[in-house]
Amino acid sequence: MNRTFIPSPKASLDDDVVHNVTAPDSNVKINQQIILTKDQFELLKIISKAHDKSISEYIQMAVIETMKNEIEFGDFCNILLDKLDTERELT
Repeated sequence: MNRTFIPSPKASLDDDVVHNVTAPDSNVKINQQIILTKDQFELLKIISKAHDKSISEYIQMAVIETMKNEIEFGDFCNILLDKLDTERELT
């Protein structure tokens, strides 16, 4: 049940990107395939090396920072409320 995240202008992100999740203790491991162009991958290697992190550590850091920014500056609360309203209408 792997889905693909393709970070490019023509990319589409599935609504549900958490697949093959294992939850030892309180951690969740996401096994998500990421397809990059050769240039994107080289850039990712350079950036992660500049941060003195592995690629997976850098991606984890980037995801967390993105979530923080979405909560702080985005319409995250409105998105959640809209989702709740939509689900209420369906029932």
